[in-house]
Amino acid sequence: MAEKKQKRKRFLKNNRGVSLIEVLIAVAIFAIGISAVAVLQYKTVGGNTRGRMITDATTLAEREMERLMELPYATLGSGSDNTTAPYTVTWTVTDVDLDGDATNESKQVDINVTAPQLGGNRDISFVFYKDNLK
Repeated sequence: MAEKKQKRKRFLKNNRGVSLIEVLIAVAIFAIGISAVAVLQYKTVGGNTRGRMITDATTLAEREMERLMELPYATLGSGSDNTTAPYTVTWTVTDVDLDGDATNESKQVDINVTAPQLGGNRDISFVFYKDNLK
């Protein structure tokens, strides 16, 4: 028992605190951890912003598709809408002959929504068909 007390006294006597190098190493490890969290936060915010932009572009394309579906067959034509900045909505209408009898029974409508933030190859595109059934 007395031997334990002597070892403890020697340990406490030799323990003079934390050296400057140990503090610097601890601060460096802490800084690396905090910078990793900061980068993760930055990437998360960017991903959320991009996701919101894609959702907005998809909603615009759906809205335009619904509007074009309501138009009469004869008045349906190609066009664009730049009023929803920063998005540009364009649609192309193509006549389709389904049965090969040289009369167009349907129209194919391609809707494309672009925005600078989406990137060139990440535009939102919808395709639908409008028939001329009476």
